[in-house]
Amino acid sequence: KYRDLLGGFYSVRQLLEVYGLSPECLQKVESLLTVDTLRIKKLDINFSSAEELATHPYVGEKSGRGIVKFRSKNGSITNPAALLEKKVFEEQQFEKIRPYLGTKKE
Repeated sequence: KYRDLLGGFYSVRQLLEVYGLSPECLQKVESLLTVDTLRIKKLDINFSSAEELATHPYVGEKSGRGIVKFRSKNGSITNPAALLEKKVFEEQQFEKIRPYLGTKKE
């Protein structure tokens, strides 16, 4: 359920965010797991509403509104890193969300 909410996993370590999964349990099975980053569902940051963006666990309401405000002011976002430069995201949050940010329908 959490994988679907995220749009897929880009790292096995993200499984530590799954409620009830202990680090010890993950350590036991980690060598058996792989992730396919090509299957990550991207958020369309140029066309999604603030509400749609806010449903992603790494975005939230404040950043969702920030993305919409940024693109309203500056036009289409061609490089998601601009959101970091303009402080829509803090660096640590941006690093987590970056794999999920898309700039066109993919």
